Amino acid sequence: MTKKTGNHALEKGIFPVLLFYISFTTRKYYIYKIIFVKYLNTNIKNVNICFLFLLICYMQKAKKQLWDSFQDDINELSAPLQELLTK
Repeated sequence: MTKKTGNHALEKGIFPVLLFYISFTTRKYYIYKIIFVKYLNTNIKNVNICFLFLLICYMQKAKKQLWDSFQDDINELSAPLQELLTK
């Protein structure tokens, strides 16, 4: 009989967290059904639901901040180009 090492990411609930993040970032809400049908009774009980919710909210906030800072950087870099184009 082989001994399990216990290092299975899918069994530890990491995969559902990634699916939650993908579903929030791509707005593909049908992925929720896959998560809850496949993992609710088996793997997701290892991960606190509140932790998942807070993680998703933080990822959404970080994504928005990154996008805003990216837009600011693009605006700063394109200002000299706009001046050259108007001359």
